[in-house]
Amino acid sequence: MARLEVLTINQQAVLRSPEADEEATSLETDGLTARFPGGASVDQVLEAAGGCGRFQYRVFLLLFLTYASGAVIMMEPVFLNKLAEESIGFSSLEAHSITSAFFAAFFAGLYLWGFLGDKYGRAPVLTACLLLLFFSGASAPVMHSLSGYAAMRGLSGLACAGVMNTTFVLGVEIVPSEWRANAKGVLALAWVSGTLLLVLVAWLFKDDQGMAGFSTCSIPALLSFVLCLRYLPESPRFLLSAGQQDRANEQLAGIAACNLGPHPWTQLPSLTPSKSCLLYTSDAADEEDSVDLGGRRIIKKKKKDDRIEIV
Repeated sequence: MARLEVLTINQQAVLRSPEADEEATSLETDGLTARFPGGASVDQVLEAAGGCGRFQYRVFLLLFLTYASGAVIMMEPVFLNKLAEESIGFSSLEAHSITSAFFAAFFAGLYLWGFLGDKYGRAPVLTACLLLLFFSGASAPVMHSLSGYAAMRGLSGLACAGVMNTTFVLGVEIVPSEWRANAKGVLALAWVSGTLLLVLVAWLFKDDQGMAGFSTCSIPALLSFVLCLRYLPESPRFLLSAGQQDRANEQLAGIAACNLGPHPWTQLPSLTPSKSCLLYTSDAADEEDSVDLGGRRIIKKKKKDDRIEIV
């Protein structure tokens, strides 16, 4: 006699047998095969996994903190350079050259961290950049020489490029395409919060003529680093483009479990293996020929013949 299990569905007790489970799973799998005969894109699987749900909201909270930590360090010279002119004793022209050094390093960092992010993943790059941001952000205000201050601000620019660009890319890669504008909105709020935090620090140390108090601006970067080590997930789009389809499927199954709850009879469509590796500067629109996010172009790099195709 077949074993029966009692389930409660919509507050009504029903009987379920293992044979019925297998039949329901088979029917649902057949339906998904008919709907996605060639496999599904990451966007389609994310939609089936709940779209933008609890998993994405938790990641957004973490990315909010990482983006704000970059904003507060990036905007420090608004208050810090004036104090540095008085404490270290350099001219206004030298102060402007330090700002130029920051943005020169920032520009170089976009390419450096972009390359590493495509090669090793978004999560490890963001975590490493946060650690570098904490070190340089905490060190710059306690420097007593022009060269030391300039070096730390340059390192801050290098780290900010990785933190802010990787945060943006990860934010738009963990949601379906229709939710990407919301992800950008979250990061915009994070930028405003970071600048307000900088103003608060300046107000708290308004009676202190030194720069050392501004080292506290690096605390969000340290907190972000610790949280990212423990909770930051890898992008399923990166995993798929890197040829790690099994890990991508596991990641998407975890997203579905978080958003929808554990339903063993629910099946996700299988992913279509990616034939192209999206460059870090793209919008991660793996299933589209062209998508515009903030005016950025889609760039696709073919793995086999190393041709670069700009759409």
